[in-house]
Amino acid sequence: MPLYVDKISAKTINGEEINTITVAIPSEDILNLNSNPVVLVPAQGERKSIVITSLVGSMVYKTTTYTNGLALSITLDVNEQGVFKDGFLGSTSSSIFSGNVFTIDNSIPIPLNTDLIITTPNGNPANGDSDIKIHLTYKIVSL
Repeated sequence: MPLYVDKISAKTINGEEINTITVAIPSEDILNLNSNPVVLVPAQGERKSIVITSLVGSMVYKTTTYTNGLALSITLDVNEQGVFKDGFLGSTSSSIFSGNVFTIDNSIPIPLNTDLIITTPNGNPANGDSDIKIHLTYKIVSL
């Protein structure tokens, strides 16, 4: 899957680099997100991992509502870091949703050198014709 980056920036705050990115995902790709997840942030290299600090999604509604497989998961491998409930993709109007960023379970190691992807874990959505944007803030943690 190609990367659909609209904007990217980085700032250093108290010696720590904080990155923000906006990724536009067209409806054609949303309809196949389970089969073909989209890379939001590519793997950062050996001994490095991506950790999300904030997550927002936006959609300008067109004409047809998505159905089925509506949950969106932001994940590194099987380590889910954020999620949008069914209401975001299932929305019937233009909207902005705040995603839930999870506290990482300290009993599960965070995968290193792994792409941060967005997928629909419950199957591909059906119908729907609205593009979405994912706005996220993240940091890179190195060993």
